[in-house]
Amino acid sequence: MFTSWTRWTALVLATIWITSPALAGELIYVAPAGEDTAAGTIEQPLASISEGLRRADQPGDQVLVRHGTYHEPIVFPHDGQEGRPIVLRNYPGERPILSAEKLPTDLVAQVLIQDRRHVELRGFTIRGFRSSIRSAAVFVLGSGHQIVIANNRVHDVRATQKYEGDIRGIAAYTTGSRSITDLTIEANELFDVMTGYSEVVVVTGNVQGFEIVDNTAHHNHTNPVFLAAGLQDAQGNGLLTMADGSVVDGAPAGPGRFAYNTIYNNTDPNRGGIGIYLNGAKDIVVEANTLFNNHAGISAMAENRHLVTTGIKIVNNVVYDNHGYGIVVGSGGPDGGPLDSGSVSDVSVTHNTLVNNGHSPRWTRGVSFEIGQVDGLSVQANVIVTSVTGPGKGRALSVRRKPSRLTMNRNMWFYPEGPAVFEWLGRDAFQGLESFAEFSQQSADGIERAPRFRVAETNDYRLTETSPAIGLGMTGVTRDRLGRPRPIQSADAGAYQFEAGRHDDPTPESISE
Repeated sequence: MFTSWTRWTALVLATIWITSPALAGELIYVAPAGEDTAAGTIEQPLASISEGLRRADQPGDQVLVRHGTYHEPIVFPHDGQEGRPIVLRNYPGERPILSAEKLPTDLVAQVLIQDRRHVELRGFTIRGFRSSIRSAAVFVLGSGHQIVIANNRVHDVRATQKYEGDIRGIAAYTTGSRSITDLTIEANELFDVMTGYSEVVVVTGNVQGFEIVDNTAHHNHTNPVFLAAGLQDAQGNGLLTMADGSVVDGAPAGPGRFAYNTIYNNTDPNRGGIGIYLNGAKDIVVEANTLFNNHAGISAMAENRHLVTTGIKIVNNVVYDNHGYGIVVGSGGPDGGPLDSGSVSDVSVTHNTLVNNGHSPRWTRGVSFEIGQVDGLSVQANVIVTSVTGPGKGRALSVRRKPSRLTMNRNMWFYPEGPAVFEWLGRDAFQGLESFAEFSQQSADGIERAPRFRVAETNDYRLTETSPAIGLGMTGVTRDRLGRPRPIQSADAGAYQFEAGRHDDPTPESISE
């Protein structure tokens, strides 16, 4: 009964949205049994999505696609206006399929949004994309403004020439020193995307004001999974070239936000799989994401010596059961390689919960939290529980490069089988927080105790009323990952604020202000 009511409500709301007078555009219908010479009404639908988009040439026009399988590349040819986008979407209650199985393998995209403004893609299954060139199943390319990609399922994506990449699930690249602004990638599901050293979701170049929120990415063979990046040489020129000869802008992506995404079971035995990776990005908020069973959870680095990663806030995330690493910040990387030599600055890691990262024996190294070369790093009010197996066993913290302006306050650390291990510059290993704090002059106000989660065995890392994490915070972050208020003078450490007698999950609200 509840499920039926929910579907009925969603159908009604979708219908109301489609017919809203505010859009005031034409409704154009497409169905498998239609004809491209037809009127495009619900009674006389068109046969192809391309014809529907060709006719949707006025702001507010919408192309509604009935259930069925469509074998055609999709290109948006027209712009909408502020408040009146051109929308390509599913008919309410139905999910049409965009299949690439009959398409050529030299396409830059299965769905291409190039140099467009005020357009939306909603409610499709997008599957089977294959390409031999730098490409993406859904590609926002060149320039753009107010673009929405929402509620789609993207899967079965492969590069035909090599497994090492140059193909993505959803991508946004700027070219020609232009910009993409106000991009929203929301509530999509991405799986079975095999990219090698490419990404499932990526923004690269001068992409500003992006929101990547409430997406689910799982069972992909990729490294990394979500990425915000720039890639440039000493003169600031981009280092990526598209098949048509256009050069991807090398500027750092941002500002932007990754929030409320669930990223899990993304691993590759040879390449790893970082859940959220910032590599040449600026002013990025990474908040309230859930990342588990990847190679690593969150990483803020700068692979190329000409890159700058700066102004990063990592807050209210839950990062657990990742094979190698929980969170990594700073150049130098897990192995200190020569590529990881760019600039990382002004990063805060606050109110995150990290549990059992670095547990897998498949990897030679593992640790809960790692710090490389960084200028300006604040690590506050986190709860970090180490692994009891694998290379990360007992390893709470590894400082591999001496950071500048490091501040570690009011964190909770715990190794269930004894004192946690804190490593400094690869030479010194300290048993327990007290000896590390005395040596490093950091984290003297932290504690090393069991956090007393509600049900750790089922990954419920909310706090119980006896948790010593209660009141440990005081960071100025005003809300937890569930949107609950954090009192300024009595905030709890970790991603969750405890509230006695309250176990519901309120609607998440942004806590990045």
